[in-house]
Amino acid sequence: RRLEKLVGLINAFKALTDDVPQGHLFQYEAIQAEPEAEIARLAEAIGCDLPHLHIRAAVEFARIDNLRKREAEYFYRSDILRPAEPGTPNSFKVRRGKIGGFRDELSADEIAELDRRIDALLVPGLGYRSDEGNAEPAAVAS
Repeated sequence: RRLEKLVGLINAFKALTDDVPQGHLFQYEAIQAEPEAEIARLAEAIGCDLPHLHIRAAVEFARIDNLRKREAEYFYRSDILRPAEPGTPNSFKVRRGKIGGFRDELSADEIAELDRRIDALLVPGLGYRSDEGNAEPAAVAS
């Protein structure tokens, strides 16, 4: 049921961005590939003029290794952003940041079922469905 809710939200965001001339749906893969450029696009989209130096600092702050280190040091005040079991890497909110990393933790049958469900639920045009030609249709970061 969680997948249906998540895909429903993604579909709604896709519809909204399609209906708004200046709308843009920011995708994790694009942010991973070009974080500074995507943050600059986001700032521009919301009418915020950010100096490149600030964008660069934000990207550095949010690098996976830095986030993981801060989480382990209990830098964040929220319990939600603390590891459930500090000695267990998968109990951290910040794990690997690998696109499609969930595939490393699921069986082939589980991946096939997940892909089948995403194909059935997700609107086309985002690049995540198996009929859109991507090697990794279900792009969930872990």
